[in-house]
Amino acid sequence: MPDFQPDCNPSVTSKVTMRRVCEVVCANFAITDRALRGRRRTKDLLLPRQLAFLLCRELTGRTTSEIGRWFKRHHTTVIHGADAALKRLAAEKPYRMIREICLRELQNDPRR
Repeated sequence: MPDFQPDCNPSVTSKVTMRRVCEVVCANFAITDRALRGRRRTKDLLLPRQLAFLLCRELTGRTTSEIGRWFKRHHTTVIHGADAALKRLAAEKPYRMIREICLRELQNDPRR
């Protein structure tokens, strides 16, 4: 399985916020922030939430505990979700494309 690393330089990485990651993921999956960070565990929220976990882990410099608190989840849920997103990236081209779109938006966004 290929190792997927963030495609951004370190100076951009530290400036991306978890709020901005959520905004970008929500926009690309047409869901609300409330749904993304809410309690529901339905399949339609699984992919965007896992991608948000992964992007937050890769781009914000936050710990899994901090990410977990932001999403109202346990840190082990963040670890499992981000790892599941990595496996999906290796196997599914459409998911890789969405991740690349999100990364591009986050890297080129002055709001970060």
